[in-house]
Amino acid sequence: MKYSKSQRKRILNTAISIIEKIRAKVNSFVYEMVSAIDTFGIPSKVRGHEEYTEGDILLVHSDGANSSKTSYISRDVVTKNAHL
Repeated sequence: MKYSKSQRKRILNTAISIIEKIRAKVNSFVYEMVSAIDTFGIPSKVRGHEEYTEGDILLVHSDGANSSKTSYISRDVVTKNAHL
């Protein structure tokens, strides 16, 4: 569907209005807390350990090109966004 210049302007103004209303009520956004790279501050080489120790958290990591593996890591390894 093709929009006229005035329709595009009205849509843009509506979008900006919605964003401004959200920003007025919200203190933080998800993109400020997480990212695809280094979300939790865990080095990519960490593979964890096989035996669960009290307080450990589950880590899912790559194990080759098309497979994954699970292990456990100490909560101390998580240096960012630990509250998530």
